[in-house]
Amino acid sequence: MRKLLLTLALSLTAAAAHAIPLFPFFVDVAGDYNDGTPSAFEKQGISCMYWKAPASYSNLDEAVMFLEDVLPYSSETITRTDREIGKKGKMVIYSSPMTAGRTTCLYLIQTPEDGFLAGYSETGE
Repeated sequence: MRKLLLTLALSLTAAAAHAIPLFPFFVDVAGDYNDGTPSAFEKQGISCMYWKAPASYSNLDEAVMFLEDVLPYSSETITRTDREIGKKGKMVIYSSPMTAGRTTCLYLIQTPEDGFLAGYSETGE
């Protein structure tokens, strides 16, 4: 129930500011999630509010295909950044500006050591 109320509050706040919160999309990918930051994200210098090894998607490419279909893109709302991690790992970061100088980020990381993980954070003031 707490997660549902948090999602609703984020959506209403963002709608008023014409921002697109990425939390609902993170939940679509991750499903039930854990609090905190796993070591795979810490290795990349990323701090997460929530994370999960998704059960519905077996790899990063499947999750990216889903997100490309459902994310409401525009040049002012959501940006995508792709990064290589070592020789065989990769990361995709989706970010969107929020109210009061905050940014919402959805991280997808896949490495041979850690497998596929999704993470979510909000940064800024």
